Amino acid sequence: PDRITYGARMENSGPLVAIKCYLDKEFRDQEAFCYRKLHPLQGIYIPKLLGCATLCDKEISQRFALILTWVGENLGEKSAGPRALELARDIVFEMHKLGVVHGDLHPR
Repeated sequence: PDRITYGARMENSGPLVAIKCYLDKEFRDQEAFCYRKLHPLQGIYIPKLLGCATLCDKEISQRFALILTWVGENLGEKSAGPRALELARDIVFEMHKLGVVHGDLHPR
């Protein structure tokens, strides 16, 4: 895969974070750019971008990482009702207003 996501806890009982690791630094940087454009939605509709990192272990193929707040729950176990679909539509509309097109919208 071109991206792997891990969950981690910050030391000293810190918050749970998501670490999204990428093969390609440019792809990671593009996603970070989009998160920055979406700053008004962070922490409300999307995770907050905490930072970018480069993993030091050269043996790991996915070396370029985004560190995000961990939000929500596993949606794979739930079915989306009409309200969830309306909310998703509204969020996508807000993303478009901020100049970001998702490009990978489909039910999973």
